[in-house]
Amino acid sequence: MMLSPKKEKAMLALLTSTSVKSAAKKAEIGEATLFRWLKTNSFKEAYREARRNALEQAILRLQQISVTAVDTLEVVMNDDMASASSRVSAARSTLDLTFKAFELEEIEERIDHLERELERRESQ
Repeated sequence: MMLSPKKEKAMLALLTSTSVKSAAKKAEIGEATLFRWLKTNSFKEAYREARRNALEQAILRLQQISVTAVDTLEVVMNDDMASASSRVSAARSTLDLTFKAFELEEIEERIDHLERELERRESQ
């Protein structure tokens, strides 16, 4: 979806600002103008897509550094020189993340099962 350069600038400002007011200032447009643009379908859709892309990039980056994070937790957890609170915190974080990963896998399996069952019933 093609936006004008001014709208592109406003969208980028929205992605990097904490409020519409500061985004409008960054984009050098009026706050009312930005609010009006946010009500239009084309701008809303382009902004939604830009936010989705930014989130996907953030998730990708988190996935890339997750091994290092786990290694760090392991090092701290096993470091006899680290404070007890640091070791407990690392252990707790490791357990919390393990349980969350397990729960997500279970949910994914249940959804897959339900989708297969739904497809089976629809094909009858």
